[in-house]
Amino acid sequence: MGSDPLLPGESSRTRGCVEGSEIWGLLMQRAISLTLLVVVLAPSVQAESNLSMISGYVLTTGNEKLIDARTEKVCIENALADAICLPTERFIGTYGRIANMRDIRWLLGALGLTGAETVIVFADDPQRRDTVTAVLYLAGQKKLIRVIEPVSRLLEHGGLRRGNSRIAALFRISVFEVPVRTVFLKPGQFDPSVLNVAGLLASYTESVAGGNRDPFLWPVQAAGQ
Repeated sequence: MGSDPLLPGESSRTRGCVEGSEIWGLLMQRAISLTLLVVVLAPSVQAESNLSMISGYVLTTGNEKLIDARTEKVCIENALADAICLPTERFIGTYGRIANMRDIRWLLGALGLTGAETVIVFADDPQRRDTVTAVLYLAGQKKLIRVIEPVSRLLEHGGLRRGNSRIAALFRISVFEVPVRTVFLKPGQFDPSVLNVAGLLASYTESVAGGNRDPFLWPVQAAGQ
């Protein structure tokens, strides 16, 4: 098909410039649309709002549950008032084997947790604190707050009051009913050579708090072992 006849006063050069501008404008519009689509679809990395940190010196407790991640002996003898003792030894064995999630959730019910509460996790060792936090998070605990300072220092300097703590009951006193965060769990084969499972869990807490959404490989016993 031939091109349209030139209008009065219009040159072929002028028409070429106009058509070129129109084509350039269409290309720019398409490029902008594609850029906006990429921005909308790109996954955002945001800190996990249900996993935060706070200074124990400014802590005021209301309906939150206090979780003491120190050893059970220390938790009882140097007790934080109304704290619940949950040492890592409760769910990690001597050789690094982690209890299955069903048993962990039963234990949390025996500690009086339902999962719907906000829990505040203390320890003297940050790794213990973050290991317990990771297990609670993966089990489905709604909201967790980690305290920066060692709990013994807070007790010594009056940041927190002493009192009676408690350990798990022999039976469930609550039902831990919130769903497991299965999106963050991936079955992994148990490796007896990996002894620092607590360290892996503690690192995972920091990773999730920073916005990472990769699943945790929950070690399970390999068939035949």
